[in-house]
Amino acid sequence: MSWDEAYEAFNLLRLAIGDKDSGYAEFNRERRKEDEEKDWHDANLMGILALMEQPGGLRLLGKVAPQHSPKTSEDFADQIVSDLSKGRLVIVDQSTGDPEMNEEAARRLMWRVFEHQKSAFTNPRLDESGEMILPPDVIVYVEEAHNLLPKDGEDLREVWPRVAKEGSKYRIGLVYATQEPSSIMTNILSNTDNWFVAHLNRGAEVKQVRDFYDFGDFEQQILNVPLPGFIRMRTLSNPYVVPVQIDPFVALTPAKESGKP
Repeated sequence: MSWDEAYEAFNLLRLAIGDKDSGYAEFNRERRKEDEEKDWHDANLMGILALMEQPGGLRLLGKVAPQHSPKTSEDFADQIVSDLSKGRLVIVDQSTGDPEMNEEAARRLMWRVFEHQKSAFTNPRLDESGEMILPPDVIVYVEEAHNLLPKDGEDLREVWPRVAKEGSKYRIGLVYATQEPSSIMTNILSNTDNWFVAHLNRGAEVKQVRDFYDFGDFEQQILNVPLPGFIRMRTLSNPYVVPVQIDPFVALTPAKESGKP
């Protein structure tokens, strides 16, 4: 339908819900009997329909135009989950934009990934030989994690601590990078298996990692040796923290026309 037709349809729906003689009241009464006394019209729907009452209501919707694109008709979260299921690399650039909107978009995306992986785990499909098809492996890398991951005191039922605690069961790996480990929820830090600790220039940050494994033995080194590429590494396969010098990454040059590398 056209935008004008959609506007008229939603406006008539709003009027019908409020009209005692429209028949909606009887419909909703029967509906409540079948759905635990819940109205068919919830608060979200009524909030949207209320826009039809105000002359400037629809203009408010126009303010969200920068966050939408006419080039797609799918939910970005569904698109990303579909690509991840096919083993594709997906990069979500949040270097610009409103911080609160970025945080909400990341949280919404992670819930979609978590629920998809959980569903694939709890309702497995079988291949032609009858073997269970495991959920695809998904690795989520979070740059500047202190901007997205929750802090202590926030709800443990949020998606990030759920992924940190239950992710391996659903084949989700979480890799996060931050210069401020003190800003990351302790529950997430406690469920981190592999650590790569470079130079930290604040005592409070060093104190945060000191409580995990034997990083306390390297406290002064972490604080006072800002050598590029020099890290303290502790992995799940190694019971000790090991100082390691990481070589700089050097991109390979393309082959010359002669065919020689």
